[in-house]
Amino acid sequence: MKVNLNLDHGRKVLFAFELSERIPVTEEEMEIARLKREIVELRMERDILKNATAYFARESLKGTRS
Repeated sequence: MKVNLNLDHGRKVLFAFELSERIPVTEEEMEIARLKREIVELRMERDILKNATAYFARESLKGTRS
């Protein structure tokens, strides 16, 4: 079974997100932009971990069958 961990797609999404944002002017806007980028990155990491957990759970169950 293959786990789809397409990091390249995630990077493209992050890059497109950054391009769509206007250049922040104030310190507060810069912080908001940084936090938005961090949210996108954390969501990608969460999805990767969820997929990996599901994959290893399935593999573990395969090993317990007689």
